[in-house]
Parts: sequence; structure tokens; C-alpha cells
Amino acid sequence: MNAPLPREAHPQHGRDDSQSVEIVRSALPSNSRLAGAVIALGNFDGFHRGHRFLLQQAHRLAARRLPVAIMSAEPHPRQFFNPGTPLQRLALPTQKHRLARELGLDYVFEPRFDRSFASLTPHAFVREVLHDMLQVSNVVVGENFRFGARRAGDCAMLTELSADLGIGVEVVSLQGRFSSSRIRDALACGDLDTVHDCLGRTWEAKIDQSENGHVLASGLMRPAEGQYLVHDPDRGETFTIRLDACGRLDGIHEQTDRIAFLTRLPAVFLASRYAVGLPFAATADDHALDAVAGASGPHIPLADQAFTHVEP
Repeated sequence: MNAPLPREAHPQHGRDDSQSVEIVRSALPSNSRLAGAVIALGNFDGFHRGHRFLLQQAHRLAARRLPVAIMSAEPHPRQFFNPGTPLQRLALPTQKHRLARELGLDYVFEPRFDRSFASLTPHAFVREVLHDMLQVSNVVVGENFRFGARRAGDCAMLTELSADLGIGVEVVSLQGRFSSSRIRDALACGDLDTVHDCLGRTWEAKIDQSENGHVLASGLMRPAEGQYLVHDPDRGETFTIRLDACGRLDGIHEQTDRIAFLTRLPAVFLASRYAVGLPFAATADDHALDAVAGASGPHIPLADQAFTHVEP
């Protein structure tokens, strides 16, 4: 394996909006500045606090000398194995790339998850993908990580196979309180307190424009229908929207492609002055909504958030 370049040769991708995280889908050149990376393996759907705990360990191993990366295949493996089942993703690929940039990753390895990739044996995955294609120095995984055809590989096998190739492996204890499935369940109930606790930030949805107006992007998880206080991070505006069971959003009157969900509002707030164009004087309910907005706050870019201790 080629010796990794000094950290100074690896610009810090994602430290500002002028830079983008690199998306890698094929083998790195032998002299690539991304060679020797510490890579975390997983789906990374939404980059919740459990995922970020893995990345904290990856950054620690890299010690600002080596690149830091993740592997996150596309399409999502669930889509490949269950093509007729709705995905209900927490973050679509473009959102994942932006979050990776904000977390200071150097690259995202995004192989195409097809029959060929799904058929790789554990040995072939470690040798052909991690060693030959990516030239990684270290791998970070959760303790329940499985890999290879029919999920035949586990952490013990990964450690053994990697050691033969000079690749270090760090297995991280699960942070069971923070999981993608728990976030999906909470969104389905409109429980944004739990969502924010698991993510460590507000949940942000990608928005598409259709003949019926603004809708949640296809493939994205749909929260419970109802009225929500949301924030447009690009415009810096906070307002209310109504979400129906089909994912249609009423109350967005400016072109936007993303909104952060702050809280679900009870019916009493339907006549709030935050609703579009209602010229009512402030009421006690409005002041209550002000308090909710102030407590929830706008979306905070991940680049500005320090890693926090994740409870077991």
C-alpha cells in the first residue's frame, strides 16, 4: 500500500461552502492524496449521533494527518433487495453529501450497490475494495457490522482479514439510543423532540416542486401529517406549513429546496400570525409559538457543532 501523504496535502473538505466533499465511485489513483484514509463503514442515513460517534473515532485515528471518509453505497441496499418497498430515507444522496462536507469528511466512497457488489465475499470486499481500490489505512465500524455476500462477514472476520493486509480495524460499541429506525418511528408520530435528540440537530427535508405545489422529495421519510413550525436555512426564515398524508406542503410561498422541521404544532396554532398573511394582532397563542421557535432555534450547520459525548 502506498504511504499516506502528510495531512497538509489533504485539504479540509467541507470547512466552508466553497468546497465540496469528493464523491469516489472507482479506484483511487496510486498517488491519490486521498490514499491512506481512515474510513467508517455503514449506511449513514441521516448522520445521527451514533453515526457521528463513529466519525469521532475516525477523526481521532486520523489525528489530522490522514484523510477521513465513509463508505455509503447507492442505491440504498434496501432499495436493491426490496425494490417495491418505499425507502423512507432520512437523507437523500445530495443531502448526505452536504452533511458529509459539514462534518469535515474528505470523501464519500459511494459504490453502486448492484448484483456484482452484493455478491462480493468478505475476503474480496476487504482485499479488492478496501485495500486495492481505496488503499485505506484504518477502518471504523459498529460492533454489529456485517458485510459481504449474505452478510457472511462480521467484525472478527473483518479484523482478521484486514490485519493480513496491514489495515487497522476499530470496532465501536453501539450507541443504541440513537438509530435510524428510532428516528423514522418518531417522525411517523410527529415526535420531533425524539428526532432532534437522536440527530443532535433539526431534521431537514429536501423539497421538490410538482404540479400540486411543494412536496417532500420522493424516497424521503414522511412525517405524520399536521402543521409544523419549519425553518428555511437558505433564507433564514421561520414559518408554519401544513403537511398532508401524500407529502404535499401548504404554506411555502418562496422557491426553496429544503426546510428544517422544528416542531409539530397543535391545532390551536392554526390561526397563528405565522400562518401566511394573517393580519391578526399577537395573542397568547402567538407568544407561545414565539417561545417554541426560540427554544427550537433554526437549523445549525453541523460544521459549527462540536462532537458531544454519546450516551451508551
